Parts: sequence; structure tokens; C-alpha cells
Amino acid sequence: MGLRIGIDGRVFIGNKTGIGHYVCELCKALDRVLPDVEFYVYSRDQVELPVSGPNWILRTESNLLKKKIKNILWFKFLSGFLCRRDRIYVYWGAGSFLPFFLGPVHTVLTVYDMVYKIVPETMYRFNFLAFRLFFKRDVLKATKITTISKGTSERLKTILDLDSDAIIYPSVNERFVPQRQEEVRECLKKYRITKPYFLSVATWEPRKNLNLLLETFLLMKQNGELDDYGLVLVGGHGWKNEQLTRILGENYESKDVLFLGYVADEVLPLLYSGAKVFLFPSIYEGFGMPVLEARKCGIPVITSDIIELREAGGNGCIYINPTSNGIRDGILRLLHGKFNPLHDDVPNPTWDEGAKKMARIFRGTGKLVN
Repeated sequence: MGLRIGIDGRVFIGNKTGIGHYVCELCKALDRVLPDVEFYVYSRDQVELPVSGPNWILRTESNLLKKKIKNILWFKFLSGFLCRRDRIYVYWGAGSFLPFFLGPVHTVLTVYDMVYKIVPETMYRFNFLAFRLFFKRDVLKATKITTISKGTSERLKTILDLDSDAIIYPSVNERFVPQRQEEVRECLKKYRITKPYFLSVATWEPRKNLNLLLETFLLMKQNGELDDYGLVLVGGHGWKNEQLTRILGENYESKDVLFLGYVADEVLPLLYSGAKVFLFPSIYEGFGMPVLEARKCGIPVITSDIIELREAGGNGCIYINPTSNGIRDGILRLLHGKFNPLHDDVPNPTWDEGAKKMARIFRGTGKLVN
């Protein structure tokens, strides 16, 4: 019987942003690094697997009554039985939790952030409850722990007194480089972007601080501080975003703010490359992939001064307090030429390098020995 690794399939639901994007790219690399391993993905419902091939098997719920159970509860209480049936050797908790009833299986759990402890008020209520009930127990139970940044590792140690076994950084694909100007112009024409613009890429949820960003931008426009600049917002709807929706609604006819919604990864490098500056005043992040993407595309970045975002941005960002004054001062500092960003100081470990490190973690559980 071949080696078998189980994976939490909830991360593959919907558009691939944040955690979903991270796991998808790492899975593609794992398929290259571990060509003889079978990967079993467990999901209540049908999902699109990150890799199409005979070594990737999707297990879903066939019982109609069980399919009506809330996803996190199905995952915690029922998916473990499927794992036992498949006799997997190692289970990867790619969605921050581990199932009950896995049996004598080694487990690897990835910790992306400590939002539920640091800014719990920004979370969707049911998601917060799940973390309160399950996260500490699962991370204590895990055979191995990985994190996505040094900052997250340090917070894990400070908050739960746990050490991570490896830091596996997010990467960005080779397409995130400065784009050809003619292609940028075609992209901007498609989206009807007609003026110099600031760009922000984030899901509509409180932690991203988009309310304050939008209010500050509109106030600066009102005060005549931004001339002909516009603001382009990229990202899907999340939760607790009523205030942001209201502000955008009040400025619906304004040509200064443009909301594009979710945008495919293929388009993002063009939007980054066409922007005057990338704005990311998040309250807290586990890493900050958009900051790394923007830096690799060669545009200046204004972002919050926290250790995780400094890991993503290096020395080429203007770091601010995520307040209205901080956002305003950062923008004016850049526009007045008081900052010259560096473009070559951000390391970018490849997905394959991360997958090799993850493969060593899988093998280090004691079961996977080739």
C-alpha cells in the first residue's frame, strides 16, 4: 500500500484567497516533490482539487442527512471516520483544525495567525466560537506544527507556549513582476480605470481596516490633498462589512472610488503594476501575501507596522500605525518624494522549497520514510 496523506478539503471551497491560495499552491508543489504519495482530500461537499491526477482522491459525504450538518461540525465529528477507512498515515490540518476520531494517525497542523486571541472582535461569530472550542486542543494534540511566518511562530510561543517545528513561508508566482506597459494599459481600459490610482487588495472584513482606509482617502480628496488620484478596491465580500457597504453606497456615483470585487491571480500583476501605490493598513496579519505581491511588482507599499508585514515587505515599505493619521501621513510622505523604496531586498522562497520542507515534516512524524 502506498503512502497516504489526508488533507482538510474545506480550504478549497470558493475563490482561492489567503489560506486557500496558500494551500493550493503548496499542494501543487507537494505533488511534484512527492510523486509517489497518495493525497486524500476530505470535504463535506464537492470541491475542485488543486491537482488533477490519479494520486489525488476526493472523499465527500454521501449521506444526504449528514450533508446538512454545518461544515465545521461535519469536519470535526464525521470526517475522521473517512480517514480511518482510507488508512491514511499522516493528516495535514491545512484549515487550522484536526478532526476527532482519526485514530492512531500522525498529524501536522498549520497555524496561519492568532486572530482569535489578538483581534477576536473582527471574526465571524461562528468562526470565533470554533476557534475558542477547538484550536488550542488541536494544536496541542498535533504531532508537528508549522507556521507561515516568524511573527506567527513568536505569537504562538507567547500565547500558547508552543514551538513550531517549521516556518513555511508563502511564495508568489513568477508572474508577479513589473508588467509591460501596453498590457497594463489594456487591463486598465477593460476595468475603466482612467486616472492615476491607489490600489488595495483585501477581503471586506474588519481586520483589513478598509473602512478607515476609504474614509481617510475621501477626506483627503475633500481637502484637496490627492489631486486627481482614485482608489481601486479589489477583493470579495466577507463579513461584518455593513459600514464599508454604506460608505461605498454613499459614494456610488463618485469616480474617485472603484470596486472591482474578486479578481483572478492572472490579472493582479497588471493592476499592481499600474498603481501609484499599494495600500494595506491591516490591523493584524499572519503574513501579508498582497504586500509581497505588490513589492515583487515593483510598486511602493504603505502598510501597517507589525512584524508579520515587515517579513512580507522588507525594507521597501512605508510602515504606519493603522490609523487615519497614519494612513494620511504615509500617503503624503510617498507623494512628496520623501521615501525611495528598495525593490530587491524581499526574499521569496519558492513553493517547491516550501513543499520540500513540508515533506520533511511529514516524514518526521515517524510514518513517512521513503
